[in-house]
Formats: sequence, C-alpha cells, structure tokens
Amino acid sequence: MDENTKKPIVGKPATPNPPRKLGEPGMELWNTVQREYAITDCGGTELLMQACLAADRAAALAAVIDQDGERIHTKSGTVRFHRVAAWPPTVHGDAQFK
Repeated sequence: MDENTKKPIVGKPATPNPPRKLGEPGMELWNTVQREYAITDCGGTELLMQACLAADRAAALAAVIDQDGERIHTKSGTVRFHRVAAWPPTVHGDAQFK
C-alpha cells in the first residue's frame, strides 16, 4: 500500500446524545437502541426519549418499593399497598399520584 493512501478508520459510530438529561437506566436504553438503529428523525428521537424517561421512572419507583416494600403500615395500623406500587396511575381517578 502506498504510504500516501490512508486506510479508513473502521469502528462504531458515536451514538447521538439524548435531547434531555437521562439517568443511568434511561441512558443505557438510549445507547443500546441508538447503536442498533441510529435514530435521527424528530419523531423517533422523541419516542425513544419518552421510553428512556419511563425506564428512569420505573427504576426510581422500583428502588422505593425495594426500600419500603409493596405494602406499608399506616398510622392507624392498617396495611395497604404502597402508592408507587400502583404506578402508572390508572385512568380511574388516581389524581394523588401527580
């Protein structure tokens, strides 16, 4: 090979950064999907971003449940399900989850 001829550098292309900040679970999902599909269109990027934000939220809520348990004792001594164990809220009036 002629020394003036350069060999192209072959490697994995860098994944684009997400449009907003993500936690570790969301960032892991973002990078995995971007390495596989290289999403660049506006709609696809936003859908992926929403999935990554949901992954972050699910991980945060799982940590709360791991710490407190799925059932908690109220001040009156009754046992009920932890509020976050019912996430995502249903459409039947779970306004207290906002």
